[in-house]
Amino acid sequence: MRKNKNNISWLALTVITAFLLQACDKAENYYEKLDAQPEVITNYRSVYGVGDTLVLQGRLNPKNGLTVRIGDVEADVSDIRSITYKRSDASNAVFDSIEQVNIVITEGMGIGRNRKVAVTSAGFTVQCPAIEIIEGINSGYLSDPVQLVQHARLSPIDIPLFCQNGKGTVFYWSLSGKGLVRIDKDGSSSTVLEPGVLSDNEGSFIVTTFHAGGVDPQERYVYFSATTTDGKADNGSNEIYRLCRYDMQNRVFTTLNRSSYPKTQNERTLEVFQPFEGNIGVAKLFAADGIYPASNGNVFLWLPQSSTIGRLDASGRLTYLFRLGASVPPIYNPTTGRNYTTNEIRLMLPGTNISTSINTLVRGVLPDENLLFARTGNIAAEVTQIDLTNAAVLHSVSPEYASISRNEPLYITGSFDILNADPGRGIAGTPDPLFGYMPLPDAKVLILYYQELNSDTFPALATLNFKEKAGRRYSPGKVVRNNYRMMNRGADIMLNYDEEGMIYMTANNGSVIIKTQTR
Repeated sequence: MRKNKNNISWLALTVITAFLLQACDKAENYYEKLDAQPEVITNYRSVYGVGDTLVLQGRLNPKNGLTVRIGDVEADVSDIRSITYKRSDASNAVFDSIEQVNIVITEGMGIGRNRKVAVTSAGFTVQCPAIEIIEGINSGYLSDPVQLVQHARLSPIDIPLFCQNGKGTVFYWSLSGKGLVRIDKDGSSSTVLEPGVLSDNEGSFIVTTFHAGGVDPQERYVYFSATTTDGKADNGSNEIYRLCRYDMQNRVFTTLNRSSYPKTQNERTLEVFQPFEGNIGVAKLFAADGIYPASNGNVFLWLPQSSTIGRLDASGRLTYLFRLGASVPPIYNPTTGRNYTTNEIRLMLPGTNISTSINTLVRGVLPDENLLFARTGNIAAEVTQIDLTNAAVLHSVSPEYASISRNEPLYITGSFDILNADPGRGIAGTPDPLFGYMPLPDAKVLILYYQELNSDTFPALATLNFKEKAGRRYSPGKVVRNNYRMMNRGADIMLNYDEEGMIYMTANNGSVIIKTQTR
């Protein structure tokens, strides 16, 4: 019996030993597999441009068939080296020997967000945080870099008209006695409408203040808003505002609207301002600070007194689309002996209320695409896209603030999420750090960034593309300014573009018209 017990003990011991040896083998195989798996320190940036170097560090096990895929492309991992890595900042710091691979980002990896980064070694793949790849500084809509050159002389008191039709034509109202002037793409100029006394069905009148004007894309009709004087009986006690149209093809001048605005405050009653809408010959219309004609005969109007965007359609009907700002007209209530309150007036005004911010600013209009771009809040670089047809906000981009003094990277290309070229508001009378905001076809907005930042990459022209929700350089490299300065607060503006993509703008406080030229 004792012998049988001994045999059983030895058998049990043998089984247990075999089990333990098998478990050890499994554990050893597990740890060998675990050790073979790559480990990546994910402290790399989230944004890279084409030509930048992505540095991956960790236990990469390059002898076990290391591959790195970025996007859908297998990257070149030939630049690999061993480095010493400090695991702790404590006094008893521990140092490991790890690998580092330097990978040059290529266009083939794909431009855009969420480019996958996958590291494979010994058959094991680790998915690392994705990156966004943006175009390099030598890419853009244009193939060549540009410089700024003089196109035509201009007086600072002359007023350019809206004309953004891709033909390079510039129109301006001369306050130095030249009337309405046209400057062609080749720089030659001609007078379109002679200065002096004008005539309409109300008689002769003189333009005393020219507020704004716009030319349709076909360059047939020019519209303008002006304060005038004429021989009518109401002229003495009223300011007389006119909205006029001139047919440049048939040389026919028409006053579309003549409205009287009392010079005495307590005479500015509700009857002075109504009807707000309706037939253009009957509606009350005062100064328009922006006039944007479309190809189909519609004309969009920016009416600053009521912070309103209006539309004059081809049939001659004026409609208030929406309100975009804090201003309201000063309407006197004779019953109370005071002006109506701001809220009372807002309830009277037709149209949708989109913003009541005092910092609202109309950036520009694409009349043929029924789009308006504006700043509707307090962020200096914010651009909001608004549907003119439905009075609806479509999208808004608010680039983050970037500190140049701290050498923070400036992103003007890439998805809207990463853009950060917001230098804050410029000081009045200085070069505008974000100049232009000229709309371009297909829901784009063109900006000249950091004109006084003289670096390898700035100043730069770039667009905000609201269809793709991304920024992109307009021309590669930096823009050479040649000492031209585009001043802020409306002292200078972008005017037009031509078939070759060259941009026309005023500079030096409106004293010259310049254009881009390839270099």
